[in-house]
Amino acid sequence: MKKIWIIAVALMMGTTVAFAQTDEPKNEFSVAWGGLSNSQVLNTFMDVFSAAFESIVNKGTKWDDVADFGTISAEYFHHVSPVVSLGAIGVYNIHNRDLQKDGKTIGSNNRSFITLLPAIKFSWLRKNSWGMYSKLGAGASLLVSKEKTDATPSSEAIDNTKCSVLFNFQVSALGVEFGRSLRGFCEAGFGEQGVFLVGLRYRF
Repeated sequence: MKKIWIIAVALMMGTTVAFAQTDEPKNEFSVAWGGLSNSQVLNTFMDVFSAAFESIVNKGTKWDDVADFGTISAEYFHHVSPVVSLGAIGVYNIHNRDLQKDGKTIGSNNRSFITLLPAIKFSWLRKNSWGMYSKLGAGASLLVSKEKTDATPSSEAIDNTKCSVLFNFQVSALGVEFGRSLRGFCEAGFGEQGVFLVGLRYRF
């Protein structure tokens, strides 16, 4: 019986030492830029609707000079196993546009999406200098919409701020990363970070 216990303890110690020698960094922090996000798609629909409304109610007015630079995101993950990591994703997107009448700017509309997504990541291919993974996150976005317009013959001046909370998510079906402690990466999927995103990741 003692021999069995000695063998079992020796195997456990050997496994622990071997795992420690090949153990990968347990934490990672990333920053990324993405395009074609959920908020950008929603902004497009809202712009089309409001443009149609303005063309009917206020003749000669139109929304123009739209500025949307994509999403900026940051994320942190902690490896609970070599394959599975748990963490969170923060995403920010801003969408600006101007209301014009006869070539003159008479108003503006600014929409900001601030998103927090608890997430899980699966690192299903791990090499010393590169890897492949998938990622899933679900949470909520705070939409802050600020609208300001001058008075027109058919409407009063507007100056208000509206806030709303929306469900949001990110599904990255395929992610590829290259490097060691500092890695560059790109992902393809859909959600608030975007259909595609690129960034840098630091593992520690």
